[in-house]
Amino acid sequence: MAAAFPVPAAAQSLEEVRSFSIASQSIADALILFSRQSGVQIISASTGRQRSSAVKGKFPARKAISLILDGTGLKWKRVDDHSIIVGPKSHAAPGAADQPAHPGDLKFGGHIASIAVPPSDIVVTGSRIVGEGTPPTPSMAVSTDMLAAHAPGSIAEGLYQLPVFQGSISAQQTQLVTTNRVRSGNYLNLRNLGPQRLLVLQDGYRLPPSGNNGGVDTNIIPQMLVERVEVVTGGASAVYGSDAVSGVVNYILDKRFTGLKTLAQAGYSTYGDAFSYRLGAAGGVALAEGRLRIQASAEYYSNDGIPRRSARPGGADLWVTGAFDPTLQAGPFGTADNPYVDYRNVTQTSFSPGGLIVSGPSGLINQQFLPNGTLAPFNPGASIGRPGYGQGGDGPDGCVDCTYVPRTTTGQIFGRASMDFGDGIEWFGQLSFNTATNAAENVNLFSGEVEVFADNPYLRQQLTPAQLDAMGGGSVTLRRYFREWDSRASRLGAIPSKQSMRSITVMTGLSGRLFGDWKWETIFTYGLTDLRSRTQEIRGDRFLAAVDSAAGPDGSPVCRVTLVAPDRFRDCRPLNIFGVGRADPGAVQWVLDESRWRTRNSLSLGGLNISGSLLSVPAGPVWFVLGGEIRRQHISQTSNSDPAVPVDFTGIRGGNGGVFRSTNVGVADGAYTIREIYAETTVPLLKGVPFADSLEVNGAYRYTHYSTSGSVETFKLGAAWQPIPDISFRGAYSRDVRAPSLFELFAGQTLLQNPVFDSVTNMTHIVLNRGGGDPNLTPERAGTITLGAALRPRSLPGLTGSLYYFDIKIKNAIATPGNTFQIFVACAANPANPLCNLIKRDSSGKPVEVLGISQNLSGLSIKGIDADFRYSAKLGKGRLTGRLVATYLMSYRRKDGSDVASVEYAGTADLPGFLASTYPLPRLRGNIDLSYSSRHFTIGLQERMIGAYAKSHIQHYLDNRVEPVFYTDIYVSKPLALGGTRPEFFLTVNNLFNRKGPFFVTDQNPGTQLPTARSVYDIVGRYATIGIRARF
Repeated sequence: MAAAFPVPAAAQSLEEVRSFSIASQSIADALILFSRQSGVQIISASTGRQRSSAVKGKFPARKAISLILDGTGLKWKRVDDHSIIVGPKSHAAPGAADQPAHPGDLKFGGHIASIAVPPSDIVVTGSRIVGEGTPPTPSMAVSTDMLAAHAPGSIAEGLYQLPVFQGSISAQQTQLVTTNRVRSGNYLNLRNLGPQRLLVLQDGYRLPPSGNNGGVDTNIIPQMLVERVEVVTGGASAVYGSDAVSGVVNYILDKRFTGLKTLAQAGYSTYGDAFSYRLGAAGGVALAEGRLRIQASAEYYSNDGIPRRSARPGGADLWVTGAFDPTLQAGPFGTADNPYVDYRNVTQTSFSPGGLIVSGPSGLINQQFLPNGTLAPFNPGASIGRPGYGQGGDGPDGCVDCTYVPRTTTGQIFGRASMDFGDGIEWFGQLSFNTATNAAENVNLFSGEVEVFADNPYLRQQLTPAQLDAMGGGSVTLRRYFREWDSRASRLGAIPSKQSMRSITVMTGLSGRLFGDWKWETIFTYGLTDLRSRTQEIRGDRFLAAVDSAAGPDGSPVCRVTLVAPDRFRDCRPLNIFGVGRADPGAVQWVLDESRWRTRNSLSLGGLNISGSLLSVPAGPVWFVLGGEIRRQHISQTSNSDPAVPVDFTGIRGGNGGVFRSTNVGVADGAYTIREIYAETTVPLLKGVPFADSLEVNGAYRYTHYSTSGSVETFKLGAAWQPIPDISFRGAYSRDVRAPSLFELFAGQTLLQNPVFDSVTNMTHIVLNRGGGDPNLTPERAGTITLGAALRPRSLPGLTGSLYYFDIKIKNAIATPGNTFQIFVACAANPANPLCNLIKRDSSGKPVEVLGISQNLSGLSIKGIDADFRYSAKLGKGRLTGRLVATYLMSYRRKDGSDVASVEYAGTADLPGFLASTYPLPRLRGNIDLSYSSRHFTIGLQERMIGAYAKSHIQHYLDNRVEPVFYTDIYVSKPLALGGTRPEFFLTVNNLFNRKGPFFVTDQNPGTQLPTARSVYDIVGRYATIGIRARF
């Protein structure tokens, strides 16, 4: 097994004379210090526990390493001018090492080993085998140095740039439409299969879920001490357990770090917003001759976000898709005969800023209240063929001042200690505490439909006697925006919302030797995350009570409820909603209340395993791991707007709905216990024979029992064949599983209002989306095939490459059957579609509700190809490195029910997202990176490509193609000479040419989003980050 020691970005020559000061110590620590002081990359085989010789003075690097190894029984051998291999004197030649010998590598399919040399510290993501051998599952290792160079904000931001990650949840990539779920954080999404199908680990151990989506916010991981990130791009449930359907992301900490390092940086966008800064420090000491090690880190990050949608190109107008020929009234549009086209300067015809009468006496329908409260005809603007929208009319144009990217902060404190007691007994313990916040000003787009009665004094003041006579004793229905209160002061229309998360994670473990090379290991983990959401909204009962005013005893307006039910709302203030800015500020504040919900996730985990070689065969030892694990997870969600609790509308006419006018969040409470046993083995079949430099097979099995849904079995079978040292082939099949998350099982009802066009009534309606959990959900089952080859030709040193095919099929997939928009679109295309049964209509045929609870749907399948090629060569006094990484999506099919045909989403933007959004799935994504490193500086250029796709294969657009987009990033670093410290200045500019995402206009969440797909494209614009790192 090989391990690479970290080095400075500029690798140095073995012939260069440097100053060395290395005391006699464990060989592992001595080699780390040598690498740091010399700048030489070390690839090391298992070095045991020998002590090094001391070295002090000025020597060529080759002389210093020889002195260090003197008397240890180890030797070194040159790989190139900047890297060496260290191992026992009987160890293989340098060609046997398959870990790249250059910092900043990203590699698919390789045998990934730890930076630290002692066997107890070795971590191989994708396998629990610690010994010789190559896991057959494709994997990718990324150094934090490379991630920081490309995206200094966080490790997750660097990972988002890799083609395999699509549809992740972050502040920039997530639409701020609702407040009933996690709105930001960093939740990785591998292959757009969902964060809930990706297992996130820290040093190989499971982390507690962070929010009600069941995923792990990677902000809880101590960024300053992360050494590298390893990604398994294939199923791994048999190795690690539930959730590893799309793969595994494993954050590896530098557990042997000594010294002190600091970081300070700041960034700004080209538009003068999204200011960010990051401060961090980490330290480590080795005591008791290196047997006791202590590390700690602290970090704080802040980003001001993008406060207004109008701050970006295209954000000052409302864009909506309409009909190519709006005069055609027969039949639907978005068809081949009448395709979609984009319209700008659109307004909404179902609302007005001062109030629009949509039902009542015929003479009052489509009359609006002007800003001064007088009644006038409503101008819907020019028809665009889509009911509910016009061009250039009197209606509102959405929320140009809404927050587009929320303000975010994260804070991390971490501490770890480990102790080697001798005789193979080792202990570690670690504690982390994390905080995160995000804050936004969203908009309450509409008041809903408000029934106003004829005795309302504010209404009577605006109507003529004839109009009052036409009303009789009846009522009118009003819709309006509260745009005039969309300010950071009064906030009736705006929704100031804040989410905060706190988490604590405790891990401790003990390991030791049994006999020979057999070892045992125990682990205990406890994690608790507390996610809280607070949103200022319009409280339903107070709003309707304030709107339903009547003349009081002295003739002045009062809340009618104070007359008919005086024990209700004695402090009610009548609200004038006719016109703009005419409401009493006291009444505005009275109808406001704070919507609050809180989710607590806890994880308690205990595990034990033993590992070693069962026997030796001619090709080598047969390695085996046997273990067991028990974990209990619990979720508790509380809310002050549970839809299951009836709202008392006594004395309020027209009273209906939930606690709040916009979003009502249910409660949840549930737990399950999971018991597992697992085994894994690697069997070498051939070694060192013609056409089989090595051949081995790997197998894993896991039996899992869920307290909620019974037992499941998962397994993995794979093989790795290296016919010659230049090329290797790997293949695996795995049967994987994902249990429903606790929220999917036990979440209470959630109600969200959403405007949607209905082809049956040919009108836009405000429809409730009723979500929630289902305790009868059963685990998903998946089958994953991976096949590929890795290349390292001896005839062309410095070149490595890999190509891997993946095929994932998920049965019994847990999902909601499309979002509100997609369901109505499907029913417009085919009224017999089974999805239409999810729409609930009233007696008049008007849609009032859509059922959106999680279900075990029929299936999901995805297949494609991952590629990675890299070349590194000496150039002058430095090193030139180039890398190409790409993913080609061959197919992404989803089947939303047994009676529904599967749909191909690859190469389209049809994939349903949450509520009323879709995710584009371009078939091709790739990155090209070119960098040059020397002793004096590092400079790099990265080009990111997002491929072309069709807007839809379900609907028809006049211009259906979205062209490829290229983003250019540059990064520069310069070491500085400053006393005994090693500061380094760095600059990164992302999206150097300020490339805008292509216009992609839909009618989903109109008025709140830019006309582009933020889940795929950069919405921030050119962004520069400057900073300094120092190491002491």
